[in-house]
Amino acid sequence: MKRKWFSKADFFLILAVLAAVLLLFLPRWLSGGQAAVAEVTVHGETVLEIPLTVSAEQQQYTLENGIVLATENGTIRFLESDCPDALCLRTGALSHAGEVAACVPNGTVVVLKSEDGAAVDGITY
Repeated sequence: MKRKWFSKADFFLILAVLAAVLLLFLPRWLSGGQAAVAEVTVHGETVLEIPLTVSAEQQQYTLENGIVLATENGTIRFLESDCPDALCLRTGALSHAGEVAACVPNGTVVVLKSEDGAAVDGITY
């Protein structure tokens, strides 16, 4: 007697797993077009709120503690910092609401929030 590679139960199990993965990532994909605002705090105090618009021109923002932030194409990233390990420079560009980057030695945190101020977005869903 020959054994089949897949039974009906195996097929439905694989289908259920694929559906679960799709449902987990669907809110993230749907929120991709949502505009975001970058809130920059230094030692717990908000110093900047930068709306992230899609433009090819890079804009730079220099903070009082020497950190330079750059925005381009709807993203924001740390461009320069004088911290010893420079981990903040390697976090990459943030583009979706709910993403966070921080420079701990300088006490600087960048949080992306949805522009409409919704409490629930694609990340927190």
